[in-house]
Amino acid sequence: MSRMNKTNQMDQPNKSFSSPPECLTITVDDAATILGISRSSAYALAEQAFKEHKWFKVLRIGKSYRILRESFFSYILDGVEVSA
Repeated sequence: MSRMNKTNQMDQPNKSFSSPPECLTITVDDAATILGISRSSAYALAEQAFKEHKWFKVLRIGKSYRILRESFFSYILDGVEVSA
């Protein structure tokens, strides 16, 4: 597949998340979309999860947070109640 075709596929407007499905992590913005909460609430949740090591696993890379996909979806499926 040519480089141009790969680029065109990646820029498809029907993609709803910024993290491709093969990535091990999702962005906080993706988590907000999945949970149906505001971006600021999602960042507060990710920051609290990172600092307190609970709910789901979060990586901090510089000033950015990345949420480990598998632990995040396990958290959702387990239905844990959280107050952020």
